[in-house]
Amino acid sequence: MAVRVLILLIAAVLAGASSVSIADLDGQLRHPLAPARRAGLLLFVTTDCPISNSYAVEISRVCADYASRGVDCLLLYEDARVTTDAVRAHRQAYGLGVLPAAGDREGSGA
Repeated sequence: MAVRVLILLIAAVLAGASSVSIADLDGQLRHPLAPARRAGLLLFVTTDCPISNSYAVEISRVCADYASRGVDCLLLYEDARVTTDAVRAHRQAYGLGVLPAAGDREGSGA
């Protein structure tokens, strides 16, 4: 999904489109390219990445600090094999539970 999301984001930027939407784990549609008053930060992570896991506390801190400044964070789990339950467990274990997250629900691996 990460590749597909990245391709969609690049295509939307190049085309000037703002209609790209990503469904998060709770089914809420996120629109990272929509013209709005808020900025967006997309963080590509995996459950088993030692680098992103070691930055989890800092990711949480930055997202919390910048939320009041108009920045929305979205975790994008790029592993097509990861389940929603595994993503929820990972967010809980690493203190990322308050951040919205999306994953590859279709399991396409693209």
